[in-house]
Amino acid sequence: MARNTYTLDGIGLTNLEAGWFLEKNTGLRIIPAKRMPNISYPGADGDVFTPGGSFLPGGVRIVMYVEGADHEEFMYRVEYLNALFLQRHKLLELRHDYDVDGYVSRHAFIKVTSATEVQPIGTGMRAGTIEYFAEIPGVFWRSAVETTQLLNVGTTPSTVLVPSLTEGNAPVADALIRFKGGFSSMVLEDYTTKSKLTVNTALSASEYIIVDTANWTARKVTTNTWEGGTNVDMSVVSNRGMGSMFVMETSLFGNDFPYRVTHYCTNPSGTPTVEIRAKKSYL
Repeated sequence: MARNTYTLDGIGLTNLEAGWFLEKNTGLRIIPAKRMPNISYPGADGDVFTPGGSFLPGGVRIVMYVEGADHEEFMYRVEYLNALFLQRHKLLELRHDYDVDGYVSRHAFIKVTSATEVQPIGTGMRAGTIEYFAEIPGVFWRSAVETTQLLNVGTTPSTVLVPSLTEGNAPVADALIRFKGGFSSMVLEDYTTKSKLTVNTALSASEYIIVDTANWTARKVTTNTWEGGTNVDMSVVSNRGMGSMFVMETSLFGNDFPYRVTHYCTNPSGTPTVEIRAKKSYL
């Protein structure tokens, strides 16, 4: 697979046989702007900085070159691309491959908000370019698959890295987090955002609580699974009042920007653990 290749809704955007390819001035990604919720006071200079300002949607600009054997074929291909890009009943998955072998990819779900007039090239109206502007409502690019990090938990608060998310650099706000007993209570806190989850019910060594942080749900299971379970929402408390129950972010540590969490439990028995399952996240 070629370097810097996009696939939209399963359709390759570099397809010479089909008569189109990505123009060299196609953008890589539009860095999302940040909302700045600073506070100002009458008579005081400047603003009071408020940490954790949220991001606005991201974006990407895609420029397509299209050609046909004649004007009729050219227009057919233009209409096909417009149908592909301008679907409005769903978000479209945009895959960006940028290694030679096609093993490294980033994924974003986009909606195309506008497009330019077709710009003819040469004579005969048989070739031209179209520029599409897409918004990423979910802001961040993500890895193709989820990773799971297992952490052993003791009674002493320990701040540790989350290696499974290494290389990511954007907030992760949709992790599934699974707590395994036995313990009387367990705490998980993100080092950077100070998001905190507290499991305030005792679990035996064979019991688990699965927390869906994006949807504010908790389910109890008695087998090694990530599915099903009984509702125990009131057994897990978040210190956040809006958005996700738990947000992880990177921060500078040495020369890197890792994700770090702090965890501990009370009255452990067996081997209590916490597992973090999420896709990597990128700005």
